[in-house]
Amino acid sequence: MANLETNNPSLVKIGDTIKYTLKDLNDTTVYSGRVVAICDYESARAYADILAIHQAMLAADIQLGDITTFRFLIVEGNDGVRRPVGYEIGGDNSWFTNNSVEIIDVGTEYTIKLFNASASDASLAIRVPNEQGFSCKLVK
Repeated sequence: MANLETNNPSLVKIGDTIKYTLKDLNDTTVYSGRVVAICDYESARAYADILAIHQAMLAADIQLGDITTFRFLIVEGNDGVRRPVGYEIGGDNSWFTNNSVEIIDVGTEYTIKLFNASASDASLAIRVPNEQGFSCKLVK
C-alpha cells in the first residue's frame, strides 16, 4: 500500500504506523511510530501532561477547541516512548501540523480463538502478547 496522507486523524486505526509533525512552534521533530491505543482525555493523561502540551499547541493555533473533548492517538515511537497526540472528532482541529497525518503502514488485525479455556486461561492468553507490545483485547 502507498502512503496515505490525510487531513482526518479519525481515519487512523490501532496498529497503523504514522508519520507526523506537531503544531508546537518549538518542536520541529518529525515523529513516526505505531498507534497502540486511541483514548479520551482522561486516559491520555496517563501518558503525558496533556494540558501543558495543549498550551504549547495553542501558541501556534488559538482556534484549538476544548481539550477535554479531544480523542488521542497513543503513538509508540522507535525510541519506545508512547506519546499522545490530540484531535477533535469530526472537526478540523488537532495537534498535527495542518491537521495532517501520514499513514505509512496499515495495521492488520488477526483473530485468535481459544476453545475449552477457562476465564483465567483466557486472561493469560491475552496477557502474554500484551506484554510483548501487541495491542490485544479479550472478546467473549
